[in-house]
Amino acid sequence: QMWSSDRLHFSPLGHHTIAAMVLDTLAVRHTLEPLHPKELPARTWRAARAEDFVWAREYFVPWVLRRLRHRSSGDGVLAKRPDVAPIFGPGMPPGAAD
Repeated sequence: QMWSSDRLHFSPLGHHTIAAMVLDTLAVRHTLEPLHPKELPARTWRAARAEDFVWAREYFVPWVLRRLRHRSSGDGVLAKRPDVAPIFGPGMPPGAAD
């Protein structure tokens, strides 16, 4: 339950747990309480493999194909701020720089 459905990124539970561990390691006082994951329902071997197959079709195969084609998932995506410019300034909402 620490991972999102793509099995690559952390879930909210994973982010929370890692944040608490980092703060503990750095000896930073914090108020994060450990989260306890819900009990997972029992699954048959067949159901688990079916989920693995769906994951492979939706995430793994496209990743492999992008690598074979020397493409990135970011190809064709334009930068949000392509030019160097101040982030805060005229046109920003009041209090944005606080």
